[in-house]
Amino acid sequence: MSTTLEHPVTPALPTTERAESPPIERTGGLFRAFWRWHFYASIIVIPVFALLAVTGLVILFKWQIDPALNPGVMTVSQPAYGAPAAASRQEAAVLAAYPGATISAVQFGGDDRATAFTIDTAEGATRNVYVNPWTAKVTGDLDPDKLPSNVATEIHGMIIFGQIAQVELFTDPVTGSAFTLGSIGDRIIELAACWGIVMTLTGYYLFFKGRRGRLRRVAAGARGAVLRHRHGLVGVVTGIWILLLVGSGLPWTGLWGAKVQSVVTGSGFSLWGEDPGATSGLGDKLDAVGNTSAPAPWAEGAAPVPQSDGDMGSMPGMDHGTGQSAGGVEGRISLDTVMAVAMRDGLAGPYFVLYPSEKDGVFSVLADMWHDRSTPAYADTTLERVVHVDQYSGAVAGRYSFDEYSPVAKVVSQTIAMHEGQRFGSLNFVASALFCVTILVLCVTGPIMWWRRRPKGSLGAPRGAMPLRARPWLLVALVALGLFMPLLGLSLIVVLAVELLLLRRRRAEHASA
Repeated sequence: MSTTLEHPVTPALPTTERAESPPIERTGGLFRAFWRWHFYASIIVIPVFALLAVTGLVILFKWQIDPALNPGVMTVSQPAYGAPAAASRQEAAVLAAYPGATISAVQFGGDDRATAFTIDTAEGATRNVYVNPWTAKVTGDLDPDKLPSNVATEIHGMIIFGQIAQVELFTDPVTGSAFTLGSIGDRIIELAACWGIVMTLTGYYLFFKGRRGRLRRVAAGARGAVLRHRHGLVGVVTGIWILLLVGSGLPWTGLWGAKVQSVVTGSGFSLWGEDPGATSGLGDKLDAVGNTSAPAPWAEGAAPVPQSDGDMGSMPGMDHGTGQSAGGVEGRISLDTVMAVAMRDGLAGPYFVLYPSEKDGVFSVLADMWHDRSTPAYADTTLERVVHVDQYSGAVAGRYSFDEYSPVAKVVSQTIAMHEGQRFGSLNFVASALFCVTILVLCVTGPIMWWRRRPKGSLGAPRGAMPLRARPWLLVALVALGLFMPLLGLSLIVVLAVELLLLRRRRAEHASA
């Protein structure tokens, strides 16, 4: 919810508005204190939530927006008859069109989508090269960093500050990790998410506690009463989604998510799964590729990746296919073989394939909720699965699936799918889109109400200090929230310090008057 100014602050109202407003029902110091904290939370939350809502809409509609802005490149006309060209033939078309390039990944699409190869050109640039899967002809190439869905995902995830996002600012003395502008962007979103919980909970209190007085103002035709009432109604419905999505988004954050994961790893409640005997993270590999707006599958992202055993001999009974090896690397099995191995292992397509980046690396073949909406796992995360294939022998070096996720990871995967609008068919998608729209409505109507009612030359914060002495449970709740979410706790200390300074200032002004 946004800044729900349910009750006017009497000294802040113009005389004309006070004259036409019915008497205000006094609901005590707790109401005004919650109103004030709802106001503070909104100052922090509104700019970030508005940005997240806009980028969220772009991400939801990426399957429509990206192709529409690049006509004839990302989509193709599917013929009535015939089968797609072999994967190795499509790969060969890319290598022929871009001599000296290295292929790092490929996404096979469904329906009318072109096959997308991610390459590092001979000049060192990263490009997405699109191939018509029916004719094996290149339709064009694009810079993945400039795709609207990728830009929106970067902003949605950590508010990237242009090209200087990775400039190191200082080092965390506790963890030893470097802080960059990008990591600060992550902290901003995490802070807004924490205060989003405060804003929502205080908003619910204001809505239900002030409902009677608000309805009287609406009936009396008081100026702005209808807008405040509608703002509250929208907020009541949207608040449920805010709590759900904040809960599903916090595990991604660099501070809270990382700390919680470090505590629970190995306890059976880990957010990530484990792939014993492996040496590198699948999520790291996907980040290095950077070809699409899709991260690694939730619980697979931190699961390590096994190695190839270096045996370049043939595995008994394995058909290595025809044509050149995958990526044109000597001794490596063909892309056709990689896909055949995954298919024999029961993996449902269309596939996203990560190429080996080292001599002992493996092909990682994914069927997940992120990379293509035609994949069964896109609508059912229980079908998420990855198969690692030895790049020389074609043997299955490892496999990992939803069934092996920890209990917590399974729950988080389902909530992330809801976050992305991918559960329950079109209903979830429409609900997610409407949620983004209602967030924008709240982010606009809240400041409008504040602007109309604020005193000239003042911030216009509602008056009312938190009655911590009279209600000790409030202090206990604040301390618990601060310990559970350290970033919120630190900001609460700052806000409380400001509160004390302002309170002392007001007392000094009254004493001198």
